[in-house]
Amino acid sequence: MRKQWFGDSRDYVKWSCVRAEAGDTFAVVYGPMLRNDSFSGEKLDQGVVDFFDRHKDFSALSELFPAGYEHLLDIYERKKSADYFDRLARLIRRVQNHSQVVVFLDPDTGVAPKSGAGDEHLNHGDIRKVCELLRTGEKLIVYQHASRSENWRKIAHEKLAPLAIESRTILSQPFYEDGTAKDVCFFTFTKS
Repeated sequence: MRKQWFGDSRDYVKWSCVRAEAGDTFAVVYGPMLRNDSFSGEKLDQGVVDFFDRHKDFSALSELFPAGYEHLLDIYERKKSADYFDRLARLIRRVQNHSQVVVFLDPDTGVAPKSGAGDEHLNHGDIRKVCELLRTGEKLIVYQHASRSENWRKIAHEKLAPLAIESRTILSQPFYEDGTAKDVCFFTFTKS
């Protein structure tokens, strides 16, 4: 996730999915896997960029979740993935002291392909780590961006199914909204 994308049309779908899974009873732990913005415009005024970034407040999302909301705003880098997910694990455990949790991981492009994974991806091993922390009924939601395949949602689901079995979770069908953001979907792993 990059701050520059906060509040775009994908967020309407993203947070509708998280609210559907959390309801009024689960606290949400958000791991945005935050990365630095990538502006390439030479004519951008830094004051304008800073203005909009100040108003992109991840804490404001707490209004959507009556059972609680916490987030980890650390920058994510693949080479420091273990550190990031250790900090996230501590946050999850802290929230689990008072509530059941829905954990939401929000990498730039989704789950890593077999080869060529980078900072923009979520690793299978990190999904396993989070699923190990979940208690029965708790959930992990992962963001997935479209690939170039026409049936990309089905392909992504098939690739995640073995990971769900290994993690002793049940994998949902993808949550998506073609009318608002047809290039994204979300998968939920529910601990069995």
